Amino acid sequence: MTFKVGYFRSSRMQEIEFALRSLDPGIKAVEVATPTGLRDIDVLLGGGGPDLNPALYGEADEHCKRFSPDRDLREYQLLDQALEKGIPFLGLCRGAQLLNVLLGGTLYQDVEKQQGGEAIHDGHQVHQVQFSGLGSRYMGKEALVNSNHHQGVKTLASGLTLIGSAPDGLPEAWHTPGAIGVQFHPESLVKDDPRWLAVFRWWLEGAA
Repeated sequence: MTFKVGYFRSSRMQEIEFALRSLDPGIKAVEVATPTGLRDIDVLLGGGGPDLNPALYGEADEHCKRFSPDRDLREYQLLDQALEKGIPFLGLCRGAQLLNVLLGGTLYQDVEKQQGGEAIHDGHQVHQVQFSGLGSRYMGKEALVNSNHHQGVKTLASGLTLIGSAPDGLPEAWHTPGAIGVQFHPESLVKDDPRWLAVFRWWLEGAA
């Protein structure tokens, strides 16, 4: 089965498309920016990008770098509709944070300033992540992952199951039936380590 993938605009779309076509060279990917775009897709992906508007989780802007209220609200509403329709969702970095916020979770607007853990999350560092449950099935019990995010999960939504954490306790992976979120960028790891294709395979299995 060749899947039609819908996606929210991402800063790493070339890497995402490489990962998808490594699984299926014939896969089709189309940007979703309106509700009509949800009609003909099998799965939906939200990738990396700017910070999320803290108003979405009930806070004022104190530490955000940049965000787009219009884009954030649009993608928030589209993801809500997609989940209601049963369209499997994969969130990478910003997309994973959006999933958490939609389901009632909150974010650190600036991880380094507000969380103060040992792992460096903003920049081009790497750190160890411990996986559990379905996370360990698809990603192994532990792995070094890339770290390039300014924001992070402060409170995980009650409807999400934590399946991966950094050494400082920051959530790195979570899921709920029909949706997966990973804080890091597996699409950037695929070329050097094809095992990360398992994250995308897990997501596509939901639409098979």
